[in-house]
Parts: sequence; C-alpha cells; structure tokens
Amino acid sequence: MYGFAGGDPVNFGDPFGLCSEDVGGDGKTETVRDCPDDVKSSWAETHIVVNPNTNWEDVDADLREAVLLASMELRKTFYISAGLEEGAPHVPTTAHGAGRAADISRINGTRFADMNATTARMLGNQVGATIANFLPTGRAMEVFTPGMAFRLDRFLSLVSRRRLMASHWNHVHVSVQP
Repeated sequence: MYGFAGGDPVNFGDPFGLCSEDVGGDGKTETVRDCPDDVKSSWAETHIVVNPNTNWEDVDADLREAVLLASMELRKTFYISAGLEEGAPHVPTTAHGAGRAADISRINGTRFADMNATTARMLGNQVGATIANFLPTGRAMEVFTPGMAFRLDRFLSLVSRRRLMASHWNHVHVSVQP
C-alpha cells in the first residue's frame, strides 16, 4: 500500500508528482507550481490560446500564472480573452480594463456555449475553482461560471448569484484584487 510513496505517505510524496511528463516535466516535481519556467512556457505555447485582440502581457502576472497552472493541472487547453476586445461588453473602468480579469470561453477547442448546460456548469466550476486556488492568498476577487458565482469582497444574494451565473453561461470569469 502507498507504494508510490515508499509505503510512507506522511513523510514521502509521489516521485512522479503533478508536473508529470504529460505536461512536459521530468516527473520529479511535487506540483505544477514546481515546474520549471521552460516547461510552463512550452505548455503555454500549445495550451493557452489568447484572443488575438487581447494583450496578455497587460494582464496581472498572478492571474496569468494561475490560468497557466490551472490549464496544466487540468491538462486542458484554454481560450482566453482578457481585455477590452472588440465586441466585448467590457469597459475601461472594469477589472478587464485594468488587466485584472480573464475570461475562458473554450476548453480544448469547445465553446462553453456549445456544451450542454450540465457539462458547462461542471467544467466551468472546475476551471474557475482551479484558477482561484492557484492565485496567491487574498488576490482572488470574483469567480463567475455557468454554475457558480462568488465575490470575496462582498456578499452576493441568491438572486445576484443566479443573475451572474446566467450572464456567464458561456464562459468562466476570474478577477483579482488590485
């Protein structure tokens, strides 16, 4: 039992870890957080598809890192919009305009809008929660998905949560504190 940890899961970890060879790692790190920058860069080149109208470099560095790590953790390709893209409903005074928000509208090439509602909710919740979990403590502000809505800076009523989930039926939105 617990052969992956030499029979002692309290004192030893899985030598193949979560930064396994299938994300480009050597299998010797503890988590995707431990993956070297070259592995992260290589993953980003093939699994983070950024809307051509988004300036990804203008997005908060912690948020970019959390999106990348979530993509690696889930082994999924994300399609990202993050700024004031043409046709997007974001205005300069929003978190998007300030580079503090990102939207994920496709997973592995499939748009949330083309998924059945149950799949969109489940996958959206998984993506939103994973990104939030990779943010530094105290940085997460909002996570809105087809199946959940929360803000860390204020209480949301049930009516507000339902409205936010309904308005995010086709994407995952994550923002960070300034």
